[in-house]
Amino acid sequence: MGSSHPPSSAWTPQPAAWKPGTFFRQVPPDCGLAFVPVQHLDPSHASILNEILQRSTTMPVVEAQERMKVAPNSVYVIPPNRDLAIFDGALQLSLPEQPRGHRMPIDAFLHSLAQDQGEKAIGIILSGTGTDGTLGLRAILGAGGVTLVQEPATAKYDGMPSSAIRAGYATQILPVDKMAAALQAGKRTLSLRDETPSKPAATGGLDRILMLLRSGSGHDFSGYKKKHHWPAHRATHGTAKY
Repeated sequence: MGSSHPPSSAWTPQPAAWKPGTFFRQVPPDCGLAFVPVQHLDPSHASILNEILQRSTTMPVVEAQERMKVAPNSVYVIPPNRDLAIFDGALQLSLPEQPRGHRMPIDAFLHSLAQDQGEKAIGIILSGTGTDGTLGLRAILGAGGVTLVQEPATAKYDGMPSSAIRAGYATQILPVDKMAAALQAGKRTLSLRDETPSKPAATGGLDRILMLLRSGSGHDFSGYKKKHHWPAHRATHGTAKY
């Protein structure tokens, strides 16, 4: 979940494996954060996440639209059969280029979040199968952001949390009902950003060009980038290191 002004966070579970109310009922509606849940959705079925979340929070819950500016204290739900990115604090939608089962929508969004928000980006991985999200957390840490990962013992499906933890990309490992408190505790460093976030020096210019191409054409050219190696971060328990 991100924007060019409010602190940002990306919330990334799979729909059959989590209870969204558990997280959002703990989040104050005036928290100053924007939330963008990214799911593994069947492209032929509409998501009911919007309706579920509206029963769990008093924050506005809206379906993401092309070039929609992200505002604090709001939740943005991805439409069916779309990939999602963020650029200059605005959401960017595109048609998936990979077939279902081969897509990594969570990694893709988290990468764009890291590039757009830098040290203000927050990545959150909850219950789910597979490894999607792990490389996205690496990008967020490389940009100076924060990552929260659900304690695997509390997850219905521990594949995604365990993958992120094994890779060493969790700033903090927590049960879901403790995550909102961790976000609030670190709020002093998640203040509103008055200008466009700084990007990692080695990738900023190229990433902006690629995002503009994606926004204008609907195609993702990021696969043509040279690979960069982000520093690894070891997982920590206890107090988050903001």
